[in-house]
Amino acid sequence: MIDLPTYTYPERAVNSVRLKEDIQPGDFQIQAPNSDSSTAIARVIQVRENHVDTKEIHRSVSFADGVMQLPEDLCKIAVIERHHGTNETMVALVGAVGFHKPAAIATTVSHDSHNLMVIGNDDELMAKAANEVARIQGGVVVATEDDTTVLPLPVAGLMSDAPYEQVAEQSRLISKALYDAGCTMNYAFMTLSLLALVVIPDLHISNKGLVRITADGFEKVGLFVKPDSE
Repeated sequence: MIDLPTYTYPERAVNSVRLKEDIQPGDFQIQAPNSDSSTAIARVIQVRENHVDTKEIHRSVSFADGVMQLPEDLCKIAVIERHHGTNETMVALVGAVGFHKPAAIATTVSHDSHNLMVIGNDDELMAKAANEVARIQGGVVVATEDDTTVLPLPVAGLMSDAPYEQVAEQSRLISKALYDAGCTMNYAFMTLSLLALVVIPDLHISNKGLVRITADGFEKVGLFVKPDSE
């Protein structure tokens, strides 16, 4: 056992989740591309198990009163700017997460910009998880209708100053909560945390929008596919 001196982290390191206001369920609504749209073709970030890259797939989605009705096999993914308090938000779709019941995960470990990333199939739970991450000033939260599982990472939203045994157990419980909600892929949290890393092919997300990588380089694309698009 080695006794190490205590260290007081500066305020900017432990107060790093700077939101302009609380996250609301309505922040995750996806509006129809046109006021008279009843259906549209949307881009989906398709997760690949044991891969850091994704695939772009296209899915038909429907709207009721101008709001997207989320298909049962898809989740929403949102990236919310948390460093400068702008709350700038992009919401898109992600596939192959696997949730088979209402669930959400929110995390400030979202490479490379480490904004607040939220993935889920229920807007209320997405807001609940996101606000809990903000309350604890960074970390990982999995929320279901039955439980909320928390891994605090208060140092820049990326690290913990707690004993490693405690952090290891909290991390294990996060993985278990994801598994119990249906996200059974290998290294699930690591895979999901890379969905905001826009330098990886094919399609990833930032608070500025969806970014697609092709042989020609980086391309910012919209959530909805125009009729004449590939």
